[in-house]
Amino acid sequence: MVPNVVTRNIKIVIPPLLNLWICGALFLHVMGGVMGYYDDVWWWDHLTHSISAALISILGFTVLLTITRLSKSLYIPPKVIPVMILVFILATGVIWEVFEFFSDQLLGTNMQYGLHDTVYDMIYNIYGALFASVIGYRYFLSEYWKH
Repeated sequence: MVPNVVTRNIKIVIPPLLNLWICGALFLHVMGGVMGYYDDVWWWDHLTHSISAALISILGFTVLLTITRLSKSLYIPPKVIPVMILVFILATGVIWEVFEFFSDQLLGTNMQYGLHDTVYDMIYNIYGALFASVIGYRYFLSEYWKH
């Protein structure tokens, strides 16, 4: 429902493929928690981190390019944008891992499974961000920004 609320309340049109990606990522996270896939399927956490990092990267990429295109005083060189997205995802991933840590400590949840889990989460965040940066860079600069 989040994409529909954003479209209705903020008047932002979300492309159908992006809407599907958002819903799919949320679905995978919920299924992982409800069905126990995070515990039973060794690659589930890697999949969800990669997909979510790629999604957040594409959203960040879109925001940066839109701001650059609409702003008269701000210019970000196109080749710098994928690097900015990668740094943004790394920072977002660190914030998420800190949230998981404090949630485990203060609320007694079991979101982290140790140092290896945290490091693998960050690695798969990087994979997702790299994938999205390459795809986003090629798409936006080769197709969208020609118009």
